[in-house]
Amino acid sequence: MDRNNIVNFLISTVTDIRAQTNAPELLNMSEDTTLFGRDGVLSSLMLVELMLALEDFCNANGIKFVWTSDSAMSQRQSVYRSVASLADFVLSLPRTEMPGSVKES
Repeated sequence: MDRNNIVNFLISTVTDIRAQTNAPELLNMSEDTTLFGRDGVLSSLMLVELMLALEDFCNANGIKFVWTSDSAMSQRQSVYRSVASLADFVLSLPRTEMPGSVKES
C-alpha cells in the first residue's frame, strides 16, 4: 500500500460523503484540504463516516486501524486536520497478517 493509494481513497471517500449529504462540490481537493476543524470540509457526522470507511479500507489492505491512538486523539496535532496528515497516519499504522500470506523468516 503506497501513500498515493491512501490519498486517492481519502479524496474519493470525502467527495462521496459530501455528495450524499448534498454539500457543495469541492473543487481542487488535494492533500492540503482541511478535513475537520476550522475551515474543515467535514461535519462531525461526516468525519465518523470517513473513519468507518477508512477502517474498512485499512482492514481490507492489511493495516491495523486504531481509533484511539495518542496521535489520532491529539487535539493539538490531530491526524484529521488534512488529507495529508491522515494519509501519513495510516502509513504509520502497523500491518496485520493477511490471510494466506507467507511469513518471511
